[in-house]
Amino acid sequence: MLENTLINNKNNNYTRTDSPRPISNGVNKQSGQLLLEILIAVVAIVAIAGLGAQLVLVGQKSNEITGDKDTALKLVEETFEAVRSIATENWQTVYAPVNGKGSGNLYHPEQQSGKWVLVAGTQPVTINGVNYTRSLYIENVNRDASKNIVLTGGTDDPSTQKITVSISWPRGETITGSEYVTRWRGKGCVQTGWTTQSSDTSPCPADTYYTKDDSINTSGGELKLQ
Repeated sequence: MLENTLINNKNNNYTRTDSPRPISNGVNKQSGQLLLEILIAVVAIVAIAGLGAQLVLVGQKSNEITGDKDTALKLVEETFEAVRSIATENWQTVYAPVNGKGSGNLYHPEQQSGKWVLVAGTQPVTINGVNYTRSLYIENVNRDASKNIVLTGGTDDPSTQKITVSISWPRGETITGSEYVTRWRGKGCVQTGWTTQSSDTSPCPADTYYTKDDSINTSGGELKLQ
């Protein structure tokens, strides 16, 4: 803004001239304040961007873990399906596995010649770059007088086995599942005696037989080869 000044000339006439008014230091203060606000805004944007990047990474990690777990659950179900197929093909493979039963004797299913077979030991399985370890173990099952499965007591049921499957991988928890597998194709009978002879049909459990070879001795209630 200009400052007005009156100048006396020789004829006592006054002439007005405009001279610049000194610039106030308020402009410097405003510039400094504006710079500070810009710096604060930049810092805030950087902080928000960093937080957003962290949230994206956490989200991606969570999605990966969820995907790994879904794959592990599918492996558990595949293992049960394989064991059911093995039991249907040959029950004895499940009921009397080569290395015995219990949690200390691990097995896994493998595809051989187009069908599932039971193999001793654990199995590494790589899916989508993730290394899983699959295993299972087999246990006998007991039933009470009402044919209910019991954990203690009861009588061994040779037509039912408990299968426990375990799937583990480096960046996740171990997933474990259990299922009962039964021999449904045929009925298993316990032979309680060999001392009498009867028709070609008998109740179950049975204490009679229909015919025998001469080399078989059934005297004394035992089955012996002569």
